[in-house]
Amino acid sequence: MKKFVKVAVLAVAGFAMFAFTNIIADSNFEGFISYDIKIDSDNPQVAQMMQGSSIKSYIKGNKVRTETNMGMMKMLSIGDSKNPEGTAILMDIMGNKYQMKLDDKAKKEAEDNKPEVKYLDGTKTIAGYACKEAQITTKDKKSGTSYTMDIYYTDQLPFAIDDKFKGLKGFPLSYNMSQNGVKFTMTATAINKQSVPDSLFTIPPGYKVMTQDEMQKDMMSHMGGGGGN
Repeated sequence: MKKFVKVAVLAVAGFAMFAFTNIIADSNFEGFISYDIKIDSDNPQVAQMMQGSSIKSYIKGNKVRTETNMGMMKMLSIGDSKNPEGTAILMDIMGNKYQMKLDDKAKKEAEDNKPEVKYLDGTKTIAGYACKEAQITTKDKKSGTSYTMDIYYTDQLPFAIDDKFKGLKGFPLSYNMSQNGVKFTMTATAINKQSVPDSLFTIPPGYKVMTQDEMQKDMMSHMGGGGGN
């Protein structure tokens, strides 16, 4: 279980970097986009606990709320493209609530590891939208490791300008990421244009502000220390 918690904290933190918190290029769009998440892992415990995961993003003008549900773990991000510094990333991991703090070190690493976008010839229809294929490669300057995402995107929705999708000329409707031996593939299943209440963009109280490292240490302390499975 402790190993699962470590993977969970890092995975959810990874999802925080992908959360659609600053994606608006069309201020007239209002509605939500739902994604299913397919999980592949050599660890059957991790795969079983995360099956049935999903993402739902609510968009209203320049405001975005993204809900990630991974069973025992839930993440909520609320952002406003007119105030990027005010983005809130909230996590509920087995009842322990955290607001993720991006310290200067994390911000600098994100700025240094700028993605490279390569456009390919593949096409696909996802949730009724025509999509084109692309790959985004990000090199971690600290470790020297490169990470590649396979993406299908559409130019019929607000453009993604989140750091991980920076430079992509469209909105991703299918993409993947890997965290600690677990591969996640996100695919849009529904895109609905409808009214979204302003109340969804209010940041809820009751979350402890911590960095990623502090979160993991806090979770381990709740389980009686580090180590173990």
